[in-house]
Amino acid sequence: MSQGVHQADVAVIYPVATGQADMGGPEATNAAFVAGANLMREGYDFIFIDDESIARASVADGRLHVSDAAYRVIILPSM
Repeated sequence: MSQGVHQADVAVIYPVATGQADMGGPEATNAAFVAGANLMREGYDFIFIDDESIARASVADGRLHVSDAAYRVIILPSM
């Protein structure tokens, strides 16, 4: 696993900003982890992504492109 780029169709936003802003950070973090657990249980590959990655991303061909990765689905847990 030291070569190549991980590709997943789903990204779950890890709610860093909600914790920093003291706006329900623990609840949002829990919602993100529950979403991840549900995705894994259903057999979906996903990645956690932060808000800074979203800010520098672009949209093309129906996907959110961040660095070398592209996502068809973005999950915003309790944000």
